[in-house]
Amino acid sequence: MGNAPSDDAIDTKEAKAVVANDAQSESVTASPRRQDVGLCSVLDSFGYTVLEKLGQGAYATVFLAREKVGAKQFVAVKVLSKFLSTPKQLFNEVTALKRCRHPNVESLYAVHEDDERLLLVTEYASGGELFDRIVEKGYYSEGQAREVMEQLLQAVCYLHSVNIMHRDLKPENILLTTADSDTDIKLADFGVAKVCSGSLRAQSYVGSLEYMAPEIFNMSPIPDASEGKYDSAVDVWGLGMIAYILLSGMPPYDPSGGIVSLQAFVDQIEADGIHFPAETWSTVSPEAKAFIARLLVVNPARRATCAEALNDPWINPKRSPLGSEHTHLVRKTSHKRNLSANHGAYLSRYNSGRHRRAPSRRRKRRKI
Repeated sequence: MGNAPSDDAIDTKEAKAVVANDAQSESVTASPRRQDVGLCSVLDSFGYTVLEKLGQGAYATVFLAREKVGAKQFVAVKVLSKFLSTPKQLFNEVTALKRCRHPNVESLYAVHEDDERLLLVTEYASGGELFDRIVEKGYYSEGQAREVMEQLLQAVCYLHSVNIMHRDLKPENILLTTADSDTDIKLADFGVAKVCSGSLRAQSYVGSLEYMAPEIFNMSPIPDASEGKYDSAVDVWGLGMIAYILLSGMPPYDPSGGIVSLQAFVDQIEADGIHFPAETWSTVSPEAKAFIARLLVVNPARRATCAEALNDPWINPKRSPLGSEHTHLVRKTSHKRNLSANHGAYLSRYNSGRHRRAPSRRRKRRKI
């Protein structure tokens, strides 16, 4: 089991303020809800002082906490109710986190439980969600998007190598390690992950609809589907959606119509390929568009694998035919794509009613 990050690793203004306030108060001092007070007491009994509530979802609550003894390091503590989650769900999440040892996957430090709850103590990523950072920036440059996607591909390739399917890849489940970095990421939230004993196959209808692979929401069988109706290719689809949003600041379709809109988007891809509107994509390289098109393939058998995507010319510049003349053109004209405000507003509306299976760690946190 790895060591939790030291105080020196928590370098944001928020965390420094927490440290200062912690010297004056060893408990939550605002007016929390009764439920939050109870959870704070539970964490206290296991040796953690609650500093902030980072987020809450239908199945769990996440707190920023500090160890009461030893190095008094910062950690994120996810509290899951045993009454709202099935034993299989809890087992899969704990097993997945225990099995993972990768620099771009959230580390699990400890597991505690009582009769009602399961507590997962993980490393604290102080930069918040990638989703929020995209909204703030409007969109990512190709260089930054490539850095993020390379780390994600390495993380997901690793997951698949240890027989884990994430099944809910989206910007909300990707954390930035610090507030100062736009590209150093950790993959988080294994609430619907599938830990496979053999081949990477599953059949449960899980995930977030906006990012869901067509073979999940259609439940169309794949070849040799005796052990399940879909495989690890569903994670590759999620990576394609993330890459599209990183580079444009917008989703590739309007999800306001729910599954009807998603089916229309899938039908459009099957008919004539994914669209890259000129007003948004004119300064994005052909290689980046080709990369996304390889991931957002409706037929999972024809979709690129994680390993193939990691060796794509756009991700691996040494393999890329991208010439210096084209690179210069992209750099020269990229400043003309000044749609950040519109993109951020659209992305916020797009995700305003998003379904969360587990709480997020919002950059703007609410004191409890």
